[in-house]
Order: sequence, then structure tokens, then C-alpha cells
Amino acid sequence: MMERSVRQVFAARAVAEDRERRLAESEAKLLAAQQRSEELILSLLPASIVHRLRSQDGAIADGIAECTVLFADLVGFSALSREIGPARAGALLNRLFSDFDALCREHGLEKIKTIGDAYMAAAGVPDYVDDHPARVADAALAMLASVERFNAEAGMALGVRVGLHCGPVIAGIIGTGKFAYDLWGETVNTASRMESHGSSGASSSRNPRRCT
Repeated sequence: MMERSVRQVFAARAVAEDRERRLAESEAKLLAAQQRSEELILSLLPASIVHRLRSQDGAIADGIAECTVLFADLVGFSALSREIGPARAGALLNRLFSDFDALCREHGLEKIKTIGDAYMAAAGVPDYVDDHPARVADAALAMLASVERFNAEAGMALGVRVGLHCGPVIAGIIGTGKFAYDLWGETVNTASRMESHGSSGASSSRNPRRCT
């Protein structure tokens, strides 16, 4: 009877330990999943905007008194993509825009979005920084150099046009699905026009008094 009781105790302890181990593994998996979700959200939206979304309902629309907006467009990519096919074109665009992402992090810019083969970023949003023109100008020059290096390595002849503009914008998130932080206003439109009317391999900017 004593031996049977000891075996029952050991069996019950084994079951309890196994239950605790499974619970710990489940908690660890849940924590890892939550961490991945958090990292994904922060890769899509600025941290301060994520915090506000968690504490308020409705659209976010802030008036930003001054920032610098950048547009960069790859010249010749559309024609090249027809020649090399979708898989290689996607890989090429991913390589170049991943380099642009790294340059935005290095120079303190907020990536806003990609539009086809165009790339939009800004400095001074959502949080103001007093050197936003210099940050964007440095990033623009680095993007030009990045495309030049890519061309030398890949044996291609892609160009890039860059347009910059400083001024006020409206920034935030609107709609109810597929949240994206975006910018609106004449500053954005002017930066886009500066890019589209610029020369490949050079940056164009307006409002030089405020961008020096």
C-alpha cells in the first residue's frame, strides 16, 4: 500500500509538472506572438501614433507647422520591369527601397509610403525636429549615391529623381481599414511636383530660405 501511494504521488507530481511546462510554453509562445505583432505595428506606424490609436477612437489629423517632405522616383524602372519580368522587378525594387529604408533610419526620417516605384518620406513628423531640412537633404544625397552603387554592382542604368519641399502639412490616419500614416497639403504636392519636374541624378527643392 505504501509503494502504491508513493507511485500515485510521483504520477500526480509528473502530471502537475507536465501541465506547468505546457502552460509555460504556451505563455512563451503568446508573448512571442505579441512581440511580433508589436514589431509589425511599429514598422507600419510611428510609435507616438500607435500610442494614440490605443487610447482614442476616430481619425487622427494633426496640423504640423513645419516639416520637410521628400519624394524619390526611380527613372527607367517601368521599362526595365517589362523586360526582366515581375519576379526580378519585385526583387530589384525591394533591394533599392530596403536601402532607402535603412537611409531613413540612419538620417532620422519617417518613411510615409511607396507609390509604385516612388518613395515618400519626411522629417519633422509626427514629432518636430529643428534640423528636418538637413536630415532630408542628407538622406536625398545618400539615396542618389545608393542608386549609383546599385547600378555599378548590377550593371544597370537606373536613374532617380528627388524632390524636396519644406512647409506645413496635415498628418495623420483616416478611414477604418488598412491604417496608414499619411501627409496632405500643398507642401506634399509641391515636393511631388519638384520630383516630377527634376532631373535624374539630382535633387530639387523649394523654399530655400527655410531649407538652408
